[in-house]
Amino acid sequence: KIHIVQRNDTFQSIAEKYNVSVQDLIGMNTHINHLTGLVPGLKVKVPSPARKEESNVAQHIQILSEFRY
Repeated sequence: KIHIVQRNDTFQSIAEKYNVSVQDLIGMNTHINHLTGLVPGLKVKVPSPARKEESNVAQHIQILSEFRY
């Protein structure tokens, strides 16, 4: 999905609009200079929102990987 930046858009506002994390949004848009900010007309790639089940599985894998046997 592609989002065209509008005036006053932020990574936070775009992430909330598409129900994705700011980290995932920034991770998909390494071509954007995050220090200068978003400018109107800029194309931002938007990741698909993680389904709750996928999120839970990833969380469990992370927890399990922290244990050392």
